[in-house]
Amino acid sequence: MDYLLGLDLSLYRALNQFCGSSPVLDRLASDSSSVIGPFFMGIVGALWFSSEKDTTRRHQTLIIMLLAVALSLVLNRVLSTFLPFRYRPMFSVGANAPGFEWHADLENWSSFPSDNATYLFAIAGCFWLISWRAGLLFAVFATYVSLSRVYLGIHYPADVLAGAMLGITVAFAVNSEIARKLVAGRVLVLESRYRTYFYVYFLSRSPRCRADFKSLGMSASPLCISLYLTATHGIIATRSPSVRSPMRARSHRINPS
Repeated sequence: MDYLLGLDLSLYRALNQFCGSSPVLDRLASDSSSVIGPFFMGIVGALWFSSEKDTTRRHQTLIIMLLAVALSLVLNRVLSTFLPFRYRPMFSVGANAPGFEWHADLENWSSFPSDNATYLFAIAGCFWLISWRAGLLFAVFATYVSLSRVYLGIHYPADVLAGAMLGITVAFAVNSEIARKLVAGRVLVLESRYRTYFYVYFLSRSPRCRADFKSLGMSASPLCISLYLTATHGIIATRSPSVRSPMRARSHRINPS
């Protein structure tokens, strides 16, 4: 155990020693979390609207991914609460700081395991089940974000490794046929019946989407998002053609008299 702790500390110092030596590296590390949203949404959009076969299973996996992320974070918090508290390296052994003003208010949060690595690798695991290319791409991105936190002194390498293993395990565990039928299947029924309402609600709840709309000088209200989707993607705010309103059906009946 002492050997593993020593190795963990040595790897941490080997990476953190570069912090503050290069403004470019410092910015890449400190701003890594700010690109998670656009990168994630880009891959989700590409996979969701892909024209490849097996659309239903692909959509089911993307929906279950939300469950995997939530469950992995819950398990992460349970472990960090009941396992011995581990101080973050910046507070326990010290850390080199970036060349600009920066701080992380995480003194009261246990370092083990890394919550960022947990949910990022849970996402990567679900992407892998859809496309190994997408999974590998996001795994590389998740590694970059996770190592950035080691670089800044927020985590030890072992924190990241444990979080990554937890996230991948949960991602593969929840992708079962039972979850597909009970969770993803019911969500897809709503998506097929109320197509625009589904996408409008999803986008209007996304903090990243709201920020992007505001940066363009547009309101992030459901109405504006609905108009945007209609203009750019041809998604009309109606039900699917296969679903017919009973009231409308009755209005088309011909009175025999």
